[in-house]
Amino acid sequence: MTQKGSITHLLMLAGWLAAFAAYATRLGGDADWDLRNYHLYNAFALLHGRLGFDLAPAQRQSFHAPVEDLLRYAFETLLPGTPSLRNILYTLPAAASAFLATCIAGRALPASLPHRRAIALLAAAVGATGAAGLSTLATSMSEALPTSLILGGLILALPRPSGDERPRHRFGAGLLFGIAAGLKLTTAVYTLGLLASLAVAATGSLRRRLSGAAVAGLGVGAGALVVAGPWWGYLWLRYGSPLFPYFNDIVRSPFYDPVALTDDRFKPSGLAEALAYPFLWGFTETSHVSELAFRDPRMALAVAGALLVLAHTVAACLLPRATAWRRLPPPGSAARFLAVFFLAAFAAWEAEFGVFRYLAANEAICGIVMLLPLAALAQDRPLRLPAATGGLLLLALIGATTAYPEWERLPNGASSLRVVFPPVPPGSTILLIQNAPLAYVATFAPPGSRFVGAGNNLIHPAQTNGLARRIEAAVRGSAGPLWSLEEINHEETGDTVLAYYDLHRTGCTKLATNLPSQPLRLCRLTGDATP
Repeated sequence: MTQKGSITHLLMLAGWLAAFAAYATRLGGDADWDLRNYHLYNAFALLHGRLGFDLAPAQRQSFHAPVEDLLRYAFETLLPGTPSLRNILYTLPAAASAFLATCIAGRALPASLPHRRAIALLAAAVGATGAAGLSTLATSMSEALPTSLILGGLILALPRPSGDERPRHRFGAGLLFGIAAGLKLTTAVYTLGLLASLAVAATGSLRRRLSGAAVAGLGVGAGALVVAGPWWGYLWLRYGSPLFPYFNDIVRSPFYDPVALTDDRFKPSGLAEALAYPFLWGFTETSHVSELAFRDPRMALAVAGALLVLAHTVAACLLPRATAWRRLPPPGSAARFLAVFFLAAFAAWEAEFGVFRYLAANEAICGIVMLLPLAALAQDRPLRLPAATGGLLLLALIGATTAYPEWERLPNGASSLRVVFPPVPPGSTILLIQNAPLAYVATFAPPGSRFVGAGNNLIHPAQTNGLARRIEAAVRGSAGPLWSLEEINHEETGDTVLAYYDLHRTGCTKLATNLPSQPLRLCRLTGDATP
């Protein structure tokens, strides 16, 4: 890269950092479901020796790898009174992703495209303002950090104009994808996109493409093991499964029932719906693939763009003498690679999750993918005006249609989540009896208090697996007072759990918090065998 190119890239990165920092100062502090349920608690538990002492207070998410959570916990505890600074720090990966998307656009767009650099910036901006990424910016639900790693891996994996593609590039790409998967296992779907694009759309012979995919696969494994391997080893030794409690229909840990624990709420119901999926939320505000309703046409337009790129490639091969294809050169190798990656990752996401937030990496490059067919048209001088008009219409459609979900946040300017926990006797056991995100409260409780998930999205009364038996023994054998921690306005009262243990409330205290929309109470429990 020339000195001028380096300066241009530095200015571009600085511009993205400034844009995201300015936006971050307008946002309230993080208070979303994931933060309250496990992102704060899991790091707290690891750092304060509570693994195995508390029992599943963050529900099934109690067993997620806490690597990324450690950084968030450090910011939340070390910078409690500076919400704007914390939000700016949280948006750094999103700014890096936008910068990397700009670089990817520069590689994928045709070299002869007029105003190519400006179009690359515009394409990256389309992805950076999508409903998945922008609505979760500076929250624990954000996928920005693993997304930045995935985009960095894509840059290494994309075919080079010089053809200088070496095994170390493939391994490095896989390594970054593996680190992303180690940080957040839901991003593993992008690994399938990487391997598919390397095997199908990379340059060279079939043998060379397959060997490149194999080398990338080794990198994926290495990256995932470096980041999450110690945690997986801990789960294996303690519970007999490296992914406990998930996929227990395969691994069969005695500590949980032999079920997969998959969340199928947002998956397409069949092939017809899978083919139409991105259009279901593209033009109608819906909660089809999200806990909250939103509308965003970006993914639908990008899927269409990727299909057009591949159709153009096939047509140019099958009809090389046709006038239309002679006027429009076939998409470059980077464009084909990106189209295959996008579609393969999207298909894997549909099959495994269907949760819109997990599409953040695809969303980051969706502006590039949807503009690739128009960029191909713009290479023919007479077609530049129609292509530019089409691009402007796409931007207008996106701007007029997008409706963002509004995740829970603290009021703008508020500090981190705060709970005033009343004094309780040493040795108290606090039961969480709802499918509610309450584990964060443990970070404010007296150190000797034990938090036990007695009824939630993982444990139900009368289960007989090893974890359930351990929880029942902790409740029935508690030597200290028993309490219930409850979300007052939650649809579940927790009465079924209390009835199972022959417990009842004898007095409740409302907890003071800085999240008025989620009031809490602590109730003293008594029963035949309670202290």
